[in-house]
Amino acid sequence: MSISLKGKTGGYRTKSGRSKIHGGYYNNIWMDSSWEIIFAKRLDELNIKWNRGNFKFPYINEKNELRNYYPDFYLPDRDLFIEIKGYWTSQIRHKMDGALAMSKFQLKILESVEEINQFN
Repeated sequence: MSISLKGKTGGYRTKSGRSKIHGGYYNNIWMDSSWEIIFAKRLDELNIKWNRGNFKFPYINEKNELRNYYPDFYLPDRDLFIEIKGYWTSQIRHKMDGALAMSKFQLKILESVEEINQFN
């Protein structure tokens, strides 16, 4: 089953944190974007265990400040973190690269609804 949305949707949030424009609740869990909601539904369809939560990885931002990166999803049975990313900036790329370099975790980035629908 393929899940799709019509119109302008995606992973981009106008501000960091909880955007009321693109986010919403799924099973009483806040999702920051419509794409994250689609992905959570996809995982449930596939009976894949997932968590949203308090996972954080340090990185040094472009101002040489210590910050934390919070991945969108964690799949415990695969020891895999998932990032839903429909919009890229140089700061986001720097954050991802820095967090991966400092912590060495497994991360898969999904960049379209098509990739989300094909995830298995």
